[in-house]
Amino acid sequence: MLRSSFSTHGKKDAHPTEMQAQLGHSDIPTTLDIYTQISDPEVARMVNQVTDRILGLGEEVEPGSVQ
Repeated sequence: MLRSSFSTHGKKDAHPTEMQAQLGHSDIPTTLDIYTQISDPEVARMVNQVTDRILGLGEEVEPGSVQ
């Protein structure tokens, strides 16, 4: 799990060959095809909106109201 998270989040800041070296893979397909997940910005936005709604973030809540 940690290796996948490292590779997925690191792709924003590092070149794939740098990630390959950090993870110790002998070939780049291992890094990109197995450990790096594709994240769709639209899906991430939707997940954040749902999470915010569930947690009541970004909404004004009236005192004494029940959520």
